[in-house]
Amino acid sequence: MTIATKPVTAETRFPSSPEAVGLVRRFAASMLSSDEFDARQAVDVVELLLSELVTNVVRHTQTDLIIVVLLRDAVGVRVAVRDSSDAVPVRRTPDSDDDGGRGLLLVDALADEWCVEKHPEGGKTVWAVVSVQRPVQGDVEGSQ
Repeated sequence: MTIATKPVTAETRFPSSPEAVGLVRRFAASMLSSDEFDARQAVDVVELLLSELVTNVVRHTQTDLIIVVLLRDAVGVRVAVRDSSDAVPVRRTPDSDDDGGRGLLLVDALADEWCVEKHPEGGKTVWAVVSVQRPVQGDVEGSQ
């Protein structure tokens, strides 16, 4: 039987700057490693997803603020990056010698699903989901 737990959410805001990428990674690693989130096995993937999503905001929008939300539920971790720009990220197919353009290809490869949601009041949220199993009660080697 799976242990029943309520969803856990953490939200924070960062100025849209190159430094935000590292700050967001540290925020995610700290939250996911906590007992409350219990998602240590997803830290590396979530850090990479957030790096790509936040880098897109910093490089391609004129927004001042980035809102990052982490949601942990029984299925996994959902990361969301919200900004005030209406510009929707575009997945590209870069040439092998291009310096960039692979961010959304990485998001597509690493996330179980991802999407862009435009907001009627302006801005958008790009979210991605990573599956993470919670421990199963009685799931100890040798138990029946």
